[in-house]
Amino acid sequence: MSKPWTERIGPHWAEDRQAEADHLARHGLYDPAQERDACGVGFVAAIDGKPRRSVVEAGINALKAVWHR
Repeated sequence: MSKPWTERIGPHWAEDRQAEADHLARHGLYDPAQERDACGVGFVAAIDGKPRRSVVEAGINALKAVWHR
């Protein structure tokens, strides 16, 4: 059985999150001005860059999960 999330994230999660956000912002991958509350967000990609049907199907399933939006 896995540990509760409060134990998995570690004692310095807020500092770690800020350091990650700073790193991503420096590289143009994150803009804090664009941060919004959301009830659900989905992002599906093939990290190897190869197109395939399974990625499209995963995207469709992500859309189904936020049907109310």
